[in-house]
Amino acid sequence: MTDFRIQVEDQQVRNALQRLITAGTDLSPVTRVIATHLKSITEEAFAKEQDPATGKPWAPLSAVTLRRRAKSGNISAGGAQKLQVSRNLLGSILADYDATTASVGTNLVYATTQHYGAKQGQFGRGNYRTRQGSFPIPWGDIPPRPFFGLNSQHQDEITDTIADHIRQLWSD
Repeated sequence: MTDFRIQVEDQQVRNALQRLITAGTDLSPVTRVIATHLKSITEEAFAKEQDPATGKPWAPLSAVTLRRRAKSGNISAGGAQKLQVSRNLLGSILADYDATTASVGTNLVYATTQHYGAKQGQFGRGNYRTRQGSFPIPWGDIPPRPFFGLNSQHQDEITDTIADHIRQLWSD
């Protein structure tokens, strides 16, 4: 087997290569930017009430939900917002990053159900008793309203962020 070796004598090139090597072990400057971007994509999904990956609008609120909200006064001047009555879910969205990863998420237990949806009774029956007996959980079908996800434009933006980071490291 033949050894292959490259020796670089140019100090500027050597410095640039060293920056790239160092950056390969700690990408936190770029993962921080990506995590912030992921969070803004999620916030935009709430503002537009649409799946960030497909652009499809979230399912409309059911007639039962609209009646309950109207009765409790939880319909804003702009109409009945989906997943935003208390703003707890949107407020729980956090971005996180480290040396090699970027992520966005929430610690709210019900977020998965809101994102993926659930069928009536999917989680069994409630412990509470009513005159009619216990009730299914959820008590009705919950349509999926995805708020996490990426489309091809988002993927391109993230790729561009990484490429810009590498270009900056190379040229510094």
